[in-house]
Amino acid sequence: MIITCKDSSFRLRYYFYEEILKELYGLIIMAKRDEVLDRKKLVYQLYKILNITQDDTDNTEFNTFFDSKILNKIDFKRRKSKGQFVTPSILANFMAKWVLLNQKPKKILDPAIGTGILIKEILKSIKKENGQNKFRIYGFDRDNLMILITKINLFENKGHLDLINEDFFENNLEEKFDIIIANPPYIKSNKIERLSLYHQVVSNSVGVDLDKFTGLYALFLVYCVTLLKKRGKLAFIIPSEFLNANYGVKVKDILLKNIRIEALIYFDTKDFVFNDVMSSCLIVLIDNSDFSPEHNIKFIKTTTINNLDDIFNVVTDNSYIKDGKLKQNIANLIYSEYKVKQLNPAKKWISLFSNKRKNYGELEHFIPLGFYYKVIRGIATGANNFFTLSESEINRWKIPERYLLPIITKARDISPPIFTWHDYNQLKNDDKKVYLLSIEEEIGNASVKRYLDTGIEQEIDKRYLTRNRRIWYFMEHREVAPVLIKVFNRGKIQFILNDTACLNLTSFHGIYPNDKRFMRFNKALISFFLSEYGEDTVRLQLRHYGGGLKKLEPSDVEKILIPDFTEFSNADLTRLDQCFEQYTELSREGSQERTLKFIDEINHIFGNLFEHYSFFEETM
Repeated sequence: MIITCKDSSFRLRYYFYEEILKELYGLIIMAKRDEVLDRKKLVYQLYKILNITQDDTDNTEFNTFFDSKILNKIDFKRRKSKGQFVTPSILANFMAKWVLLNQKPKKILDPAIGTGILIKEILKSIKKENGQNKFRIYGFDRDNLMILITKINLFENKGHLDLINEDFFENNLEEKFDIIIANPPYIKSNKIERLSLYHQVVSNSVGVDLDKFTGLYALFLVYCVTLLKKRGKLAFIIPSEFLNANYGVKVKDILLKNIRIEALIYFDTKDFVFNDVMSSCLIVLIDNSDFSPEHNIKFIKTTTINNLDDIFNVVTDNSYIKDGKLKQNIANLIYSEYKVKQLNPAKKWISLFSNKRKNYGELEHFIPLGFYYKVIRGIATGANNFFTLSESEINRWKIPERYLLPIITKARDISPPIFTWHDYNQLKNDDKKVYLLSIEEEIGNASVKRYLDTGIEQEIDKRYLTRNRRIWYFMEHREVAPVLIKVFNRGKIQFILNDTACLNLTSFHGIYPNDKRFMRFNKALISFFLSEYGEDTVRLQLRHYGGGLKKLEPSDVEKILIPDFTEFSNADLTRLDQCFEQYTELSREGSQERTLKFIDEINHIFGNLFEHYSFFEETM
């Protein structure tokens, strides 16, 4: 079959397609890297791999279509390992439009250019606005495949473009830029090969020793701030994680002291902004104009990416704002603003994306949960599927009871707010994994030895956690936690009373009273978190990810503000216990309407206790 292409630029780009195909050939069809392919075979394989037809090549949007075909064919694990997640075009357009507003840039930088979509939008906007051609764009990427795709995307503008296939942090840039725009790679700190070098480069550039856990995307942001010209503009799209993370304290401090943040736009959406990545999304807009502690930073939260025109107007036109609030409500958008001098980098900032917040922090009678409780992560086995067993597996391997402990393995196995022996036995009857293999001595049982031998055959003993133990199958020790909290949640954060002797894996954190006397408060504690007040105090500590997913680390849970239950009367504590028990019973019966009665009563009890404090005062 002969396929022609009406787009003559396709022929001009042929060399780059050929180079990309060589990359794809190795990545997708696993051909030997030294295999010699003639030109006809390359073209044929190109169409075959990408499933391109005559209709596709005739399409005026072929270039965009072709890019998406390539990216869909690149192995996801490879892209994830490099932190490559393509910016949706609607967000790229928004960012490009904002950085170019009232600007005539001479030098533009994208430190992690990827497929070039951000620069593509910059070029479209420049051409549309004034057609100026006296500018230069510098794009960095370590991945040769990304550089090749960008050459294709920006072929007509190659005269304006310097693409550098090098590590951005190792380039020792001395010049400054009018515009910096980026979607930097998002890779977990423990997956980055040269992390210590990057930390050193960025820490030296700002004169601050950054936290060793600082995310790569945050290092890009901090470093690029030092490369921005006076009155230059920067737009980054990054995870919102640093706003609430401990390592984010120094990052926020640097931003507040060294640059003028125009707006932070937080996408609190149940849908993933980026396909295949579970991280909530934040756009950072910086205008390096005159710095002032009186400057108002705009905090904007939206639950959709489809109202960017409204957001652009709010960011760029102060006529939409009056007395720190929107003049008129905008659907799916919450606006608040804070002066630089009001912001504390040591605080968690996610809670600032709200126009109504209750001032819990100033209450004398609220204390951190960690005052009465210690929060510890669940047991990390290193191989859950091997170290946890079901009833049928126990019987098949004939493992004695003395080597087993009851365990809660998965968050979905529990229906809050209580876990009982009845629930455990139901899981056991359903043949769920409810036993933990617990060996604290030399093995004298032949059945257990045989089972462990299968673990060696599967190389379980060579995994990271197991190989770092004194004996690979020895499990870490935990006491039974009387209260559990699910690590990841969608919707309301779930606290559970553990009315069994079951241990828990890492899908839960265990909450342990610091003193046995505080066991008396367990039901009151969970009742508080069922109330609207508990929801508010938890929200201040949450870490947000994409798709509406929320997470709490043990240190976050210990910082949650709770009432000082030692000041409650016995009558109030008893009534809270009764409400909890009645709520639990009715929720298990599926009587939702009747359970609301007890939630209302719990709210009423806490409301009466707090009404004479400054509990309901709203802060800016």
